[in-house]
Amino acid sequence: EVLRAQPTNIYEFGAIYFRQLLEQQRKAESSDNLPKLLEALFIEADTDGSGFLDHNEFQAILHKAQLGLTDHQIRILMTEADEYPDGRIEYREFVPIAAQILKAAFQNAARNAAQQMVRQQIHGMYRQELNELLIHKFQEADPDGTGRIPRHKLRAVLEDGEIGLTRHEINLLIATSDDNGDGFFSWEEFSRHTYDALLNAYGAHELGLPRSSEEVLDILVQAARMKDPDQSGVLAPSDLQSALTSADMGLTRFQIGALMSLVPPDLEQVEYLPILRRIAPTIFSILQGEEMKNPPDARVNGMERATLTDELAQRLAAFEESGPVSFAQVHSVLTEMGFSPPQASAVESLCVGMDPQNISTAVVVQRAFDVLLQMKKLALDEQ
Repeated sequence: EVLRAQPTNIYEFGAIYFRQLLEQQRKAESSDNLPKLLEALFIEADTDGSGFLDHNEFQAILHKAQLGLTDHQIRILMTEADEYPDGRIEYREFVPIAAQILKAAFQNAARNAAQQMVRQQIHGMYRQELNELLIHKFQEADPDGTGRIPRHKLRAVLEDGEIGLTRHEINLLIATSDDNGDGFFSWEEFSRHTYDALLNAYGAHELGLPRSSEEVLDILVQAARMKDPDQSGVLAPSDLQSALTSADMGLTRFQIGALMSLVPPDLEQVEYLPILRRIAPTIFSILQGEEMKNPPDARVNGMERATLTDELAQRLAAFEESGPVSFAQVHSVLTEMGFSPPQASAVESLCVGMDPQNISTAVVVQRAFDVLLQMKKLALDEQ
């Protein structure tokens, strides 16, 4: 009935409808009719009937429709708009969940204005740390030094496990950062929005992150059970690590490796529920932006980065003289260097997905210090 009575101008209708929705709080009506309204808006703009709109068209509709949304709320809405590699969005997949996001955006804006917590870190990193990591990855994606990369390369940068962004965060940053709508991103354009966009979204609880350790545990258990079709309660350590990644909790590669230090070494199968119960509070602290332990000396076992990296490289190189390095040889080197079993487990997590008879020693050498330093930041070396 609502759609049958709409005026000729669909955008005028959108404005009228939303004013009524907000004023009257007619929840039942909104849940039934809002998806229809949004779909009508997109169909109106989809002149070739393909079912797709490009990123800029998508945002333009949300602005033009006079829905009473701020730019920030539109960007939050765009976090659910997953793009195909060519930058197009299939809007019919987006519509069913859009109504819930819109309602939550309005409700959260007022409720959280006076309740925003002061976040110390994002993904366990301060602003400078995150910016330095992002610019490093940005430059890797721009080998010619043009200072600009296309949308698909930016998405690949943001999906890098070293950064640890969730799907919602990636969509938000892409929606936020293309100031001129040309589909290319300069570092200056991108860095201007990144940290504050995430900070604002966290403060308003608009990224769908869990709000308690219990919720974190539920998500982790669900991810682990997806790897455990027989519901046996046990997983190989590599499968448990994969579950932590697939849970999309915003953990960096090094944080996941540090958490794997809690898995007892030399086990082919591990009961995952006790381990998930132990790590859920730590993950929740990361998600809350609580200040992680920041070791002032940045040393691991008394060694600075260069010292540890050089010694590890030399010891592994000695094995490489005889051929490919095996996982067992990596383990023996870590033991000889005096690493504790949890530290060894953390470094060995870097080998997941590699041929156990042909380990990429360059990866182990380059990343060992970082994963061990994460153990210190998360105070896992004290457990």
